[in-house]
Amino acid sequence: MWSLSVISLLAASAAAQYSTPSNNSLGPDANGKYTVSSDGIRAQFIPYGASITNLFIKGKDGVERDIVLGFDKASDYEGEMHPHLGGVPGRYANRIKNSTFEIDGETFHILPNENNNNNTLHGGPNGWDYRNFTIVSHTTDSITFSIVDPDGEQGFPGEVISYVTYTFTPMTWKIKIVAMATTKKTPIMLTSHVRVFDIWTMASMLTFTDLLELGRLCQPGHPSCSEPHLPPAILWPARWCRQHSHS
Repeated sequence: MWSLSVISLLAASAAAQYSTPSNNSLGPDANGKYTVSSDGIRAQFIPYGASITNLFIKGKDGVERDIVLGFDKASDYEGEMHPHLGGVPGRYANRIKNSTFEIDGETFHILPNENNNNNTLHGGPNGWDYRNFTIVSHTTDSITFSIVDPDGEQGFPGEVISYVTYTFTPMTWKIKIVAMATTKKTPIMLTSHVRVFDIWTMASMLTFTDLLELGRLCQPGHPSCSEPHLPPAILWPARWCRQHSHS
């Protein structure tokens, strides 16, 4: 385990790396979105959840198409109904059963928000993709967001500092997520909850039976699920896994 002094030094180094806004900082458009682009690719982001709202790609025909699901305006993301579109859920993505975990013999009870308040999904009712991040850098081809999650938030122990950077090069986009527990041991699992609208590619890779099974997984009454939305390990066909792997 890293000592607290080492973690603090890393946090300070990360803050120094990301906290100085670029001289080329660009503001949001009329819909509250920040644009980042490179040759053949363009994306838009909002501070709410450090979310990607649009990803425009030029096809072989030269036509630019938006391939991710999202809303038209930044303000549309805020509200009681949350679709988890394009944000960074945290501090723990996915589900924690019974909203309970143990660290070094100590049991922690965090706030539930799913399955009749029996589980915690994506960090709880005030998870990271329900909060506004701070934009610490924005250039024409990159944008960095930051968040400080305080000790005790949603019941999690310790402070966490995180930075999310999206960088674009020709026809490529990369996401780098850095997270540091600065005061106590705590569970951290982060990801980008982007939803790519690519039904035609999906249909070409899966059989009709596969698509039906994919749609039925973890629905109420499905025999393979002991509890709603807590699926068992499932071995998908090798051809499907290969085509959906990411570097």
